[in-house]
Amino acid sequence: RHEVHVGTVAEALAPVGTTLESSFSTEALNLALGQTYSWRVDEVNDAMDPSTWTGDVWSFTTVAAISVDDMERYKDEALLEPWATWIDGFDVPTNGALIGNGATGSPETVIVHGGSQSLPLLYDNVAAALSEATRTFDAPMDWTRHGVGSLVIYFQGSSTNTGGSLYVKINDTKIAYDGDASSLTRLGWNKWSILLAEVGANLSSVRSLTLGVDNGGQGVVYFDDIALTANGTRSLVTP
Repeated sequence: RHEVHVGTVAEALAPVGTTLESSFSTEALNLALGQTYSWRVDEVNDAMDPSTWTGDVWSFTTVAAISVDDMERYKDEALLEPWATWIDGFDVPTNGALIGNGATGSPETVIVHGGSQSLPLLYDNVAAALSEATRTFDAPMDWTRHGVGSLVIYFQGSSTNTGGSLYVKINDTKIAYDGDASSLTRLGWNKWSILLAEVGANLSSVRSLTLGVDNGGQGVVYFDDIALTANGTRSLVTP
């Protein structure tokens, strides 16, 4: 059998499990984001003497963030359009949101934060009280594992926007953007870091995420690189 040892101190690795296969899942270990771990595999055969052969020590580093949506998978194909995932206010009189550019609702490929695409949300709060789009996850996400501390959202407004107030909803819990009110009418990407400990939603079963604008106004907001990070401090970064 293979005895697996994992830890953050190479000289003091703790046994975390055994396997008869050539792989070992770390899911149960709840490894933290952005952390370097050392690991070792000892080979064991109780029929021999000595019965244990100590393996070499290796290391790996976990990713710094868990992507919720980087907007890269959307395209102008059936069921892959951004509005097929982010359900907007099309044909809903009380919701003034439309997702995507032009008649096809395509993703944005020029105004991007990372990668090659972003998500445009056109909002019109003149006829409707609010404009929002909601993504419902195929399976609920657990945002309490791996030392997750913040939800990070990058967004950019437009100089032609006529006001409005940005917000998100985690499940049905609304969190209003409390940064500079002019962020929606200014060019440049804004980083909005939401401290999850202050949200109050059931973060162990996140079923949906909503992006929205209310409090009047018309225009467009671009969203990109929505992710979970280990940072547990409040952060607002304006361009």
